[in-house]
Amino acid sequence: MGRFRRAVVLWLLLCGGGGAVFAAGERLEVIPLRHQTVEQMVQLLRPFVGAEGTVTGMNGQLVIRASPDTLESLKALVDRFDRPPRQLLIHVRQGGAHTERRLDAEAAGHIELGEEGDVTIGAATPESGLEARIHAHGRSWSTEDEHRVRATEGSPAFIQTGLLLPTFGWDLDPWGRPRPGGDLHAVTSGFYVTPWIQGDRVTLEISPFAARPAGTPGRVRIQSLTTRVTGRLGEWIPLGGVHLRREGSAAGTVHYATGGSGHRAPVEVKVDLLP
Repeated sequence: MGRFRRAVVLWLLLCGGGGAVFAAGERLEVIPLRHQTVEQMVQLLRPFVGAEGTVTGMNGQLVIRASPDTLESLKALVDRFDRPPRQLLIHVRQGGAHTERRLDAEAAGHIELGEEGDVTIGAATPESGLEARIHAHGRSWSTEDEHRVRATEGSPAFIQTGLLLPTFGWDLDPWGRPRPGGDLHAVTSGFYVTPWIQGDRVTLEISPFAARPAGTPGRVRIQSLTTRVTGRLGEWIPLGGVHLRREGSAAGTVHYATGGSGHRAPVEVKVDLLP
């Protein structure tokens, strides 16, 4: 049955569409696969076939048309990558650190100038003199989400966690009158990922995303990115992140204020090879 199927594939390639035309010296070979799928291997081999060659497949077999040298290189790639896919544990860490600070300085008092009179600055005080008040305060907090998912090499994986938060607002009743209403908003974090292993290095196509409640009720802070990275197995690989900073100040005759806030949200990934 295997020989008959291979003959059908060759006949379709040679005769379909009016007949295939081979360049001088090109060869056609059918290679059965043991572990990987045809779609995975075709995607891997296609960049190495060359402008004149082709690589297709069906029923667990690759059909390659290329020059003899290119064909030998492609067969070596098939031998190298047509193996049982390995099992991986993928970690994605998404952190968040927020800081706020504010400084207020104010002068107030009453100064006697003798026969010249007096001067009052800001709020008057019972006794003569000038008083300076300085108020400083700040706060900081941080969060860290780490997700882990078991994945198969070359296959996409997905994980998502989160919660539903109520949001409140107004809508209209059937007579057009406003009435209080609400809804549930999904606040989720997770990632999509497809891994490939070569030696002690891993290549990932990854799209992590994170949503967290903001300080104001009903508001959500969202972060997401999509990238392709390569790094070593077992090591944290930085993907990117967000760094926001805001500064401001205000001044008057007897008052001065300054403040600022910052927000950092790095994203990292690590891949462990499972036994």
